Amino acid sequence: MTEEAPTENVPRATRADVGRSQRGGLRAVAPADALRAMDPKPGEASQRLTLHSVTVTVGDNRCSVSVEVREGAEQSVAIAEGACAGSGMERLAAEATIRAAAGLDPGVARVSVEEVAVATVGRRVVATAMLVQPVGAGEEPLAGTAIVGSAGTVDAVARAVLEALARRSTSA
Repeated sequence: MTEEAPTENVPRATRADVGRSQRGGLRAVAPADALRAMDPKPGEASQRLTLHSVTVTVGDNRCSVSVEVREGAEQSVAIAEGACAGSGMERLAAEATIRAAAGLDPGVARVSVEEVAVATVGRRVVATAMLVQPVGAGEEPLAGTAIVGSAGTVDAVARAVLEALARRSTSA
């Protein structure tokens, strides 16, 4: 089974999160105004990493997750493979997203996945990515969230990882 969730060329205001999650969660609708507020203003270039696509291939209890991210005209694709058991697919989506982001920002290669959780919060299903980046003798925790929508859980996990990476201090 192959599932692709393109996220570019779909305006955020119309990409309402109205589907059931892969975990059978409740329906959720993302407020369009909140999503529009995060978009760059017309004529303003955004140089942050954006999610272009997530592809999941499943076979023989193993899965492969491919993530493509873009920054301006640059793009990077990465793949993570492993077991699908438990929350394996979500963790693989997080790993592939970090690898793809590292293709455009080498400093991201130092970041690792600490935890990925998909849970119902109120009436919404939310993906949360907890990442860590080494800083001196310690580490910097990074958290990101995304509402699970019609594109599915792995898409939301990839978006949560990109949100967490956007919070990363570059002086580390």
